[in-house]
Amino acid sequence: MKANSLGQAGDFAHGGSYKKQTGTFTVRSSRGRHDAEIPFLAEAWVQYHDEDNEDSRSYLWNYVNNTVAATDVRIHYNKKQVTIWSGGLYIEMKKSRPGIYRFNLITPYMPITSDGKAPDFRPMSDVIEKVMLAANKEQYKYRVKSKSKGARNEKELILTNLPATIQKTSGNGTHIFSLLQLYYGIRLYVMEALDKEPEYNYFCRLISEYENDYGEIKGMYRDPRGILYHPHRGDEIPLGTIAVQNYVRPEWTFNKIIFIEKEGYFTSLKDVKFPERYDCALITSKGFANRAVKDVFDLLGRQMKRLRFSVFTMQTQPEP
Repeated sequence: MKANSLGQAGDFAHGGSYKKQTGTFTVRSSRGRHDAEIPFLAEAWVQYHDEDNEDSRSYLWNYVNNTVAATDVRIHYNKKQVTIWSGGLYIEMKKSRPGIYRFNLITPYMPITSDGKAPDFRPMSDVIEKVMLAANKEQYKYRVKSKSKGARNEKELILTNLPATIQKTSGNGTHIFSLLQLYYGIRLYVMEALDKEPEYNYFCRLISEYENDYGEIKGMYRDPRGILYHPHRGDEIPLGTIAVQNYVRPEWTFNKIIFIEKEGYFTSLKDVKFPERYDCALITSKGFANRAVKDVFDLLGRQMKRLRFSVFTMQTQPEP
């Protein structure tokens, strides 16, 4: 008898992604000289829970010849990995989600482990593992495709989901929100579709490009990330979107600006009274030039007829 002639439950017997594979296992002869080679067909179905499903548990169903098997069943989900134990099987499926996992064996002979007729899946374990992994991989790809909404890469995925995230984060435009809040909203889409966390700095650059093309995002503000120091007055202004919007330059205090990328040199110049000596304001963005820094430059450029501007960046040199 060949495995292909055993029949099958088929793709539509259960939901989700479906895979199958044939195989054989050997039963040792207890009396005769010839061992028996037993054909079998292994089928697997994997279906993740819908996103709005509150059930975060995973379930495992085993079948032998289309009948639920009387065997031990354990399944555990942790950190995007599903691990199953059943009838001597131990299978780890990475890049998984909570859902329903099933496999079915079609075979004319089923080894058992006890008088209770619990099936022993160990002789077929390699094939069972292979079809379970294949079904899970297909289901994972399907989930990624459905969540990406046709986006070809991370940038497209972020921009595609940006309008809906803005609406959700702002309560349909009823309150202001920070860039960081917007990031956490987008982060869910990226992690769900691409199984990775987007870099915050990359997200910030992408949002700046988006605002350059389409205008500022209404209601969004940037948290302070930088300082503007006024010479002679000795006060410091935190550089966030809201602070910059309300900023008014003090008269007769400076006509030059030095932008320093690293905060350490900022403190050193203040210590030797460099800003007071040369009527020079200092700006630092703590290693990252955010939009608030750019906005204050634009604002000062409109308020001052003549403005001398210098930029100092430091690069780490490799040790000899």
